[in-house]
Amino acid sequence: MIWVEGGIPLKIHDSLQRQQMMGPEERFDKIRIKGEYETG
Repeated sequence: MIWVEGGIPLKIHDSLQRQQMMGPEERFDKIRIKGEYETG
């Protein structure tokens, strides 16, 4: 799991696939992230 500080832009979020199971809504897909990676 990756946490994106500041969130994902709404245009990208709305284009992600939605899970088909009951429960809290989750979205998934392949995305490319560029930038500086930090741990902790």
